[in-house]
Amino acid sequence: MRGWLQGVMLSTSLFGGSWIGAVSYWRATNRMPSALDLLVWLALLPLALLLAVWAGRRVMNARARDDTNAAPAPGQAVASVPAAAPAVPALAILAAAIRTPHGATPDELAQAIGAGRARADLDPALVDQDGFPVFSARVDSADGDAMAAELEGWRAQAGLDDPRFTPEQWRALALGTQVCTELLAQASAGARQVAQGALRGLRIHAVLGTDWDAAQRAQASAWMAALAIRDGWPAATVSASSPPMAAPGMLARLASQADQDGEPVFAIVLAFGSQVGEASVERLAARGALFGAATPQGLIPGEAAAGLLVAAPDGAAPTLQLAVAVEGADEGGAARNAGAARLRRLADALVPGADGMDAVTALFADTGHRSARQLELMKFAADALPQLDAGQDVKAVGGACGQCGDGAFLAALALARQHALDGAGAALCIANEDPPQHTAALVRPAAALS
Repeated sequence: MRGWLQGVMLSTSLFGGSWIGAVSYWRATNRMPSALDLLVWLALLPLALLLAVWAGRRVMNARARDDTNAAPAPGQAVASVPAAAPAVPALAILAAAIRTPHGATPDELAQAIGAGRARADLDPALVDQDGFPVFSARVDSADGDAMAAELEGWRAQAGLDDPRFTPEQWRALALGTQVCTELLAQASAGARQVAQGALRGLRIHAVLGTDWDAAQRAQASAWMAALAIRDGWPAATVSASSPPMAAPGMLARLASQADQDGEPVFAIVLAFGSQVGEASVERLAARGALFGAATPQGLIPGEAAAGLLVAAPDGAAPTLQLAVAVEGADEGGAARNAGAARLRRLADALVPGADGMDAVTALFADTGHRSARQLELMKFAADALPQLDAGQDVKAVGGACGQCGDGAFLAALALARQHALDGAGAALCIANEDPPQHTAALVRPAAALS
């Protein structure tokens, strides 16, 4: 958005300046311009100037990327990895899993975002107060009815009360179950074995939105523990919870625990949420917060699930460092500048010095479609990471997931992990879709620890 506005302003200035200058000259000299004069001065000259500016910018950006992303020599570590680890507690990301409207794997989602296909669409099953279809980001594999049938059988055997999940919560739980099952398979494949061969305890933390009450949170976390036990984990080694905190705060807490001696960390952190349902659409519309022609800054109902399997750093997996700030903010221009500056301070706390910031090769964010959040993201990227190409190296996940809670941020971290695994260097992740909270996270390849 920011780049498009700059392009329009530049084009308008060049054409306007050329036209005003030519007309002023002709009037001052009392000259009647010919057809050739009109073509040269009113069309060809501003186009030539615009082409020169565009070519100059392309050359400068190419040089900046070449300096930053120079290929490593054989046997040498990736040059884009910061040499020194920041003094922030870290976690190793052993595995990641996602379910989003535009991809069930990080590769699929990254390709959809890069191709411009990761966006919301009209949903014929959901209509606004006037009966018109609304935009939504729907996941086809979210089968709430099948999830309800499966959970009802387990709940009856466990003797648990009915938590009265809403249709949206059933859809979210179906996606969360898929993600948790995939991560449990990754854990069971070998990550749960410590050097001595004993099973280490597995903790599952389900990060849910404020629309889940205490009973619903308890049953959702109990279901995740039941999935682990079904997967072969002894019940005594599994614990599950759904604390009333955001995903960045939970990851920061685990990183702090991993940094302390005698505090082993082996955990799944997952978030799942959905607002794809009639009740959610009605609530958003009632408070004037539903995206539409009259409310372009409204919210788009969406759904997603994402999770990470994390442990104490061991040098064999990409590492994650987090810096979290929670401050008040609004949608105004001053708040946008303040938000970009806050993100810069958080990033500076993660990345060691200017050389370290230059080594970041990608930026992932949970930013959605709202212009205030997009402009904040672009201002931060332009100020802190000028070496990145805004069209190729900056990927906003929020627009692909819609409004769905912390799933978009964890999906961004999953993309950053894949970026590091692909040998592309370090990636910075930010969360700014929820204005009061800003988060920065640095994901570095495992080679950076050696």
